[in-house]
Amino acid sequence: MRLAVRLGPDLARAAGVPVLAVEVPEGATAGRLLQEIERLHPGLAGLLAHCVVTAGGRIVGRDEPLPGGDNVAVLQPIAGGAHGAGGACQFETRSARLRACDA
Repeated sequence: MRLAVRLGPDLARAAGVPVLAVEVPEGATAGRLLQEIERLHPGLAGLLAHCVVTAGGRIVGRDEPLPGGDNVAVLQPIAGGAHGAGGACQFETRSARLRACDA
């Protein structure tokens, strides 16, 4: 499947583009997507190690399959953040409010 992947600001600056077209197999995981981005743009390797993948307005774990056709983004965590109820961290983006459990 072909995905348009929006990159966070530092990634976009390093890649030279804000959005990447990335081809991954159907059912590919978020981790597989990051591997493919690293293959296409080796200079992003150090940055990708700490990124999260979002699809359809939620964080996708590295072992989770990506839903096809969704709005996909690769974002770098920001120091700090707001802790919500139940020990969950909240991440703000322009398009969606995302929640992820603390590890």
